[in-house]
Amino acid sequence: MFADNYYYREYQRLLVELHALIAAGRNQSSEARQLRQFMERAEADLVEEEVVRLNALSADLSMTHDREIPDSDVVARVPAHEVPRLIESAYKSGKWEDILELLRVGASHLWRADQVAYVRSRAYEGLGELAPAVAFMDEAVRRVPNNANYRALALRLLWQSKRYQQAYSRARDYLADANTKPRLVLMSGGIVAQRTMQIPEPADLNTVANVAVPRMQQALPLETSPSLIFAGLVSLGLLAVQVDDMIAASNAFRDALGVDTISDEQVTSSWTLNRELELVRSGKAKTAEERSNARQLAEFLQSSPVAVTA
Repeated sequence: MFADNYYYREYQRLLVELHALIAAGRNQSSEARQLRQFMERAEADLVEEEVVRLNALSADLSMTHDREIPDSDVVARVPAHEVPRLIESAYKSGKWEDILELLRVGASHLWRADQVAYVRSRAYEGLGELAPAVAFMDEAVRRVPNNANYRALALRLLWQSKRYQQAYSRARDYLADANTKPRLVLMSGGIVAQRTMQIPEPADLNTVANVAVPRMQQALPLETSPSLIFAGLVSLGLLAVQVDDMIAASNAFRDALGVDTISDEQVTSSWTLNRELELVRSGKAKTAEERSNARQLAEFLQSSPVAVTA
């Protein structure tokens, strides 16, 4: 895969940053000039196929500054009215490269711009290329700011791409906003819960966790997805341990064990969850044994789902 090449990933990251500057009206800034210099250095270690692929990504990213650059070869080869059906088929088969190519026929007259950005994000994610996946999901958010699912997916992608501080900062802001939708509250709490397992901790972690616990307690009864309820309860338990609220932690872990099983992850994490409940109830919270067990629960949260309605 292209993403296996360090220089490809580096060029891709720089390209995403450059298009963000262009979108902000800073195409001729010193930062943009410096990015282009770094890109030239990385390009020296790319093969022709990788350069072609990155040029196509650059055209895709043009949508972030309200331009559409169709690929003339794709336009000549694929009838526009066939694109939705072909993309649906490719999506079901996980043919991510085919999806990206089909969108280059010029899909703005077929779908809303946020939907195009969403599909591009999922395709790049499927290819393991997280820098553009984040960029396109953020573009979907820009187009439809009140779509909590887009925001939740962007948050998850940030975490998966190891941009932990950015993910944490967004989660903190969502939790502080009284208007944040319940599902995004749960996703944000999950990010903060995972952050409690990392060293060094953010200076404001306890403050944020104290905000997160009651917000999640309010949001959980409004959620309908068993898998999201399960992940939310595990996150709530870990956050409650962080702020020394062992009653809330015990209740959350107990309730998580009572959620209907609908995934392999629930089954495989049940022993760890039972053990966490025992440790908290026996007064062993924040011991080395409990922290080790809690880290295993936090790993489960990394794969927790986000239901999406595009």
